[in-house]
Amino acid sequence: MQPLSAHAQQYLFGVFLDGKRIGTHRFAIEREVTNNAVRVTSQAEFTVKVLRIPVFRYQHSAVENWRAGCLESIDTETDVNGTRTSLTGRRNAAPPSASRLPGVVAAACSAPGCRRW
Repeated sequence: MQPLSAHAQQYLFGVFLDGKRIGTHRFAIEREVTNNAVRVTSQAEFTVKVLRIPVFRYQHSAVENWRAGCLESIDTETDVNGTRTSLTGRRNAAPPSASRLPGVVAAACSAPGCRRW
C-alpha cells in the first residue's frame, strides 16, 4: 500500500513491568484529507526475563484503514511465546476471521465504539 501522506504522527511508548522496561509499543497515524482516509499502524514487542532468561515474549503488528470514521480493514499478526495468531477483517465482507483468537466480534460501522480516530 502506498503511504497516505509524507508526514505521519508517530508515537513511541516504553512498556514497563514492575518498574523495568520490557519493550516498546509504536503507533503511526497517517491522514489523507482528500479521501477522508486514515491508516493506523502499530507494533509492540515485549520480553519478560527472570534471572536474564526470557520467560515471556510478545510481538504484535497491526494495520487499520479507516475512511469517513469507519473501519474499512484490519490486518494483525501476534506471536506469544511462539504461538502465532492473525486477524483479518474487511468492511462489508464476511465477519473478521481469526486463528486461535476467542471472542472475536464483528460490528457494523454504525455500532457504538466503531469511530476512534
